Amino acid sequence: APDGRAEADSRQAPHLSARAGQACSRHLPATAAHPPPAARPADAGFPQAGGAAIPAAGIAADRHHSGPAPSPDIGADSPLHINESGRTFAEKLDALDTAKRLAEQVALPVNADDYELQSACLEFAEEKLFSMMTDEERSRLNNVAFQAGRARESFSTLYGILLRDTLFEQSRGTSTL
Repeated sequence: APDGRAEADSRQAPHLSARAGQACSRHLPATAAHPPPAARPADAGFPQAGGAAIPAAGIAADRHHSGPAPSPDIGADSPLHINESGRTFAEKLDALDTAKRLAEQVALPVNADDYELQSACLEFAEEKLFSMMTDEERSRLNNVAFQAGRARESFSTLYGILLRDTLFEQSRGTSTL
């Protein structure tokens, strides 16, 4: 490459950044036991103790870095919205109160359209939300995530959509809730 960085071949190593050999911040480096997605057949599944495999259905390498991580709490159709699972978790987390408290902390582009507002909220939730939570909010999130068997980061899209809806409601009195 002209700037001296080696280009990663996304077909062979989608888990590598543009700097060859550097692992993507969202994934651990590939190993023989866990090859990169492109090295696994689409129906291969993931190895488990005792030789059994969990099917890999629905996981596609081309979805790598294509937006927010899929969330079981968010409806698949557009616009993104909180589904029944998300409403249940939002209640357990008091997530709407957190979103209302932090909404004005989201850095919005000047004259942001709906898409830009949503992107800013999702980015805020992924990158800054957890550090800005109160000790009580963080403890509640850790407990709910533990009880659900999920990483606390898996709730960032839920919080991002609640932030978006809070800002929509504040600016025009509408929401997708």
